[in-house]
Amino acid sequence: MDYKNKIPWFERDKDIFKKTSNHHAYIFEGPKGIGKNLFTLEVAKGFLCTAKPNIEICNECKSCHLFDESNHPDFYPIKTIEDKKQISINQIREIQEPLYESSFMGSKKVFLINPLEKLTREAFDSFLKNLEEPPSNSVFLLVSHRYQTLPLTIKSRCIQISMLIPEKKQIEIWLENQTKHKEKIESAILFSKGKPLVAAEMINLEVNVTRKDFIKDISHDYLAWVDRYKLPEEEDKKRRTEIAAVIERTNEWIAKVPQTFKAVDVVMNDGLQKMAEATAGKPIPHKGPKV
Repeated sequence: MDYKNKIPWFERDKDIFKKTSNHHAYIFEGPKGIGKNLFTLEVAKGFLCTAKPNIEICNECKSCHLFDESNHPDFYPIKTIEDKKQISINQIREIQEPLYESSFMGSKKVFLINPLEKLTREAFDSFLKNLEEPPSNSVFLLVSHRYQTLPLTIKSRCIQISMLIPEKKQIEIWLENQTKHKEKIESAILFSKGKPLVAAEMINLEVNVTRKDFIKDISHDYLAWVDRYKLPEEEDKKRRTEIAAVIERTNEWIAKVPQTFKAVDVVMNDGLQKMAEATAGKPIPHKGPKV
């Protein structure tokens, strides 16, 4: 999505680049959907800007224009290739030559890996050598959704920047500038569990439909169980009707009742419990509170 405004909730995280002498590697870690990638791209642009220091951006120099056009010769994004699940050692090997060469624009070179945890073991081993012997004019910006899974040898050589879910008020103000559908903002924030980029996508994709599709998708497993039982026609129809009713009722409750992120989970889990009961033919002990 081409967002209209910069994400404002990570402005404080820029302070580390002003207080710390330029390090060679940073890990931006936190939950998915909060804007880590957008922020990291902004940091990359700041490192490459030739007119201002400390990752500030002028938006006027040639470097800034090239970055905006996705055509900067000193910016190297590394991510999973289409149809591949991991970042291979060959992708890490491909950056070895430009890593130790001079930059084209006379400033720094920025290498962005996203997400870092997708590197294969061999790729991690190869990348570790770069972190141990970094060239002075290169910076690694590393995005991680699962920081705890990263090798300690990698984490110990990088500066960790923990990025948290923003406050609800910040998300609301930002979303008001992203959409005309103001009435959907509250439910989108709830259903996204406070992840602003996820909420923005939900608003544009129609929140009610997305929510209903999510519950329906889960219900397929329960309907498959009914198929497997090969029940008498009347009993089969009764159970399918009950599952369909649970889908509708769960979506209505999610839209109207919950006032907290936790409550959304409670309502959805209760809906799944009801579908399981309809499938099994007898109640399954309920383990959580009901709304």
